[in-house]
Amino acid sequence: MSKTRWSCRSDAVKALTVGYHPIRNTLQNISENENETPKARSEANGFHGKMCKLETGIYAAFWHDILVQSIAKSHILQDLKLDLNTAIAALRSVQCFASEKREHFRDYEEKGKEMLGTDEYVKPRKRYQSKWLTPLDYGGSGEARLTASEKFRLQNFLPVIDQYQTSLNQRLKSYQNT
Repeated sequence: MSKTRWSCRSDAVKALTVGYHPIRNTLQNISENENETPKARSEANGFHGKMCKLETGIYAAFWHDILVQSIAKSHILQDLKLDLNTAIAALRSVQCFASEKREHFRDYEEKGKEMLGTDEYVKPRKRYQSKWLTPLDYGGSGEARLTASEKFRLQNFLPVIDQYQTSLNQRLKSYQNT
């Protein structure tokens, strides 16, 4: 949890979260400005498109909370007079905090909706299977129909939290084995 790396990420996500609308509007202005280079216009248009997605707003709100908590504990872990028990307690605190976030997807979704002014997820491209390749007795998988919100939560949001917790567990084990 390097001070520079985490602090920079936290500052960037905070700036993005707080200034979401002005940043998005500026990107749109750049993408439409004939005086800009084609490369700058294209890049601005690409970033603007990403910032118009509900998923981006959800992640911005989520990572803002996670990074604020991580920075607070990072300061504790970088103290020169830190004892091992305090370090373990600090990491367990972050671990518990991250674990609780699994149940707060709806809160982040609402924050994302407020930031973007939309409640629509990116519509996935549908893939159709050729009827010629489908066996006659194949009636479909009976796959559950998930809403876009649930699909994003299950396929994107929860795996991010799981990976974050896995990384925290590895760090915690290294402290406990010392």
